[in-house]
Amino acid sequence: MIPLKDDIPSRYPPFMTISLMVFTSLIFMFQKS
Repeated sequence: MIPLKDDIPSRYPPFMTISLMVFTSLIFMFQKS
């Protein structure tokens, strides 16, 4: 396996998860309105 590929997700998992959750939340709120 590529170490770089394992290193990047290991360093930025919270940021990706938070941004994804915020994005989904915004879309959900906009559609509900």
